[in-house]
Amino acid sequence: MQERYIGYMETSGRLLMSHISDVLDITRYDAGKLNTRSAPVDISALLQDIFDNQQGTAAKNETSLTWHWRGDAVGWVLSDHDRL
Repeated sequence: MQERYIGYMETSGRLLMSHISDVLDITRYDAGKLNTRSAPVDISALLQDIFDNQQGTAAKNETSLTWHWRGDAVGWVLSDHDRL
């Protein structure tokens, strides 16, 4: 039982550190000090991956999840994949 709680604590700690890192990135961005690495990203594939990943959770909650482009579909964009 204690090992499970320790696992929960470790997961929570990693999630909290991720949130803190995101806030610090926003602060660095606002200050003009955030270094990014722009590279081509297939935005359609990324959105589809996110959609596919969340579809099971939506079904468990008896909700539906859909997405589509408004206007012309976009393929590749220049972005920092990790920060996007």
